Amino acid sequence: MKKSKLEFSKKAVVAYFAVLTGFALATIILAALSIKYNYTGGLGYLSYPFTALSGAGAVILPAYFNKSARENTAGGIVYEAAKAKNYETI
Repeated sequence: MKKSKLEFSKKAVVAYFAVLTGFALATIILAALSIKYNYTGGLGYLSYPFTALSGAGAVILPAYFNKSARENTAGGIVYEAAKAKNYETI
């Protein structure tokens, strides 16, 4: 059995969430360290990566879901809806 490759769009979504998770964990760790070592400065600079990631998400995620909707629709019907009603083509 052949292992199927992930399409580029799925790889992009997975990579986006991996980077987002990494930045979130790094921010939490840095905030915890600042509390532990009584750091009294500002941590505002930690919010800048999330601005860029939000912008990336605003581009990547709608593009992926629109692509998915186009691929799963043909002739004005959605495949899953037709499959649920046992629709068969002649």
